[in-house]
Amino acid sequence: MTDGAANAGLDPGAETKGVDPRADSGGVRPDEHRVLGRFGAPTRVVAVATMVIAIALIPWIVGLGFTLPPRYDAGHWRLLWIGYDTAEVAVLAFVAWAAWSRRQILGAAALVSAVLLLCDAWFDIVTSWGHKDQWVTFATGVGAEIPLALFFLWLYRHLLLRSLAAYHALAGDGVVVGHLHAARFIAGVEEEPGRVP
Repeated sequence: MTDGAANAGLDPGAETKGVDPRADSGGVRPDEHRVLGRFGAPTRVVAVATMVIAIALIPWIVGLGFTLPPRYDAGHWRLLWIGYDTAEVAVLAFVAWAAWSRRQILGAAALVSAVLLLCDAWFDIVTSWGHKDQWVTFATGVGAEIPLALFFLWLYRHLLLRSLAAYHALAGDGVVVGHLHAARFIAGVEEEPGRVP
């Protein structure tokens, strides 16, 4: 067992206790609470709260389906789109800086960019359908915004998997994470005096 594995929150005595520290493809031992460390309870709270919110939104969506008018004269239409596109420009510029500077935050910025682009394509296509510019917005959405969003999603996944691979290589635990959804939190670093975790 290497020092890196110990610092990563893996139990140095796990092998002698008959516990395989590489219990599953997600890189988590059976004693999951140790791997999650002090972040275990908060993540459960977030999971439950988010599920409650998601379930509560279902009747809200059904209600909107019955009550919203097919047309609505939106106020501040120009401000809405100028503000939204300005936010897109800012995030894309940040992605460019993070990529050029090779910063770890590139993955998170790429994910935000993907969400913004997908929302942009959705609202453009839906709000313009039936108008004279519908094919222009459809072409820009399907031909530019959606492909770029998919690229940023791929980039996010690629960077995160590479970061996990680098972590496990330094930890020397032999874990290989092939699927992002199988990867668990890495938050079991024990705090030591004079050491920033």
